[in-house]
Amino acid sequence: MAKLPDADRVARARAGTVHIRGEDRPFAELTADHARAQASELKDAGTFGPLQRVAKVAMAWGELARLMDRAGAATVGDLDDETLVLWAERVWVIPPEEGLI
Repeated sequence: MAKLPDADRVARARAGTVHIRGEDRPFAELTADHARAQASELKDAGTFGPLQRVAKVAMAWGELARLMDRAGAATVGDLDDETLVLWAERVWVIPPEEGLI
């Protein structure tokens, strides 16, 4: 059984922001379309950052959009706390508890 995230990590994930389409947006308010836009932006980033990490994060944003579509979640905040924290870590809104991957 997975360890449930503590309230602080849930709060940090909900309060986190992501820069999409020229503005900072609260992570918990992002839609699947926002996640797809972020995936596309990172795929087009060229030499931005360590390319392997950028590619992994871009892929994670795309996976988050598909998850939201399947779950019928209007926003990331509609996901349960455990899923919210997991994806906040995967897309680097908050650092993973285990440290850098």
